[in-house]
Amino acid sequence: MTDANLYLGRLLPEFFPKIFGEKENEGLDVDASRKVLEELAKEVNKDGGNMSVDEIAYGFLNVANEAMTRPIRSLTEAKGHDISKHRLATFGGAGVSDHLLFFPRVCSDETSTVGEVFV
Repeated sequence: MTDANLYLGRLLPEFFPKIFGEKENEGLDVDASRKVLEELAKEVNKDGGNMSVDEIAYGFLNVANEAMTRPIRSLTEAKGHDISKHRLATFGGAGVSDHLLFFPRVCSDETSTVGEVFV
């Protein structure tokens, strides 16, 4: 997810600590993310497909968002709760999924997504 978000410009490397790489002294690398996604695009398109790198990156994010929201929605509704009458408190990347859950209000700390890339 970090590669997709980095490639799409949703993460700004200059705001992350330099804790990556073998010596844990490198920052996030946009070029490395681009290269990995371009190689994946070649693999995906090898049989005549025509997906762009952007489409593949967005596809990863869409799948991840659905994977996060489906269990939340199912469990909440199974317990008889009406999502439209509650707030969603987000941590990590879940804040981008609020529109898929149809929560009317979302509570999110401005630093809640920083830990996503450290896991």
